[in-house]
Amino acid sequence: MEIVLQWLDELDDLVFAAFSIWLRLRRFCLLVAMIAAIAVHVVPRFGVPPGVEFVLAEISLVSLAAWALVAALSASADRTRRSTAISA
Repeated sequence: MEIVLQWLDELDDLVFAAFSIWLRLRRFCLLVAMIAAIAVHVVPRFGVPPGVEFVLAEISLVSLAAWALVAALSASADRTRRSTAISA
């Protein structure tokens, strides 16, 4: 029985570590999107080749899509956790 409790404690630590990484990933994706969106507006003023704007816009869109996916999965996990806690 003690081994099972130790295993559950380790699993609990792993879940909290994964959640912390998940939150940092969300913030990082949003930061990358913001920087790329700002760069799209700043790049033309410095005479950079026109293809760079398109690449920065793609980076911004992909980062926002990743952020939205992670946020949706996080909200889904939160709803599942709440419904499990209510029913228990």
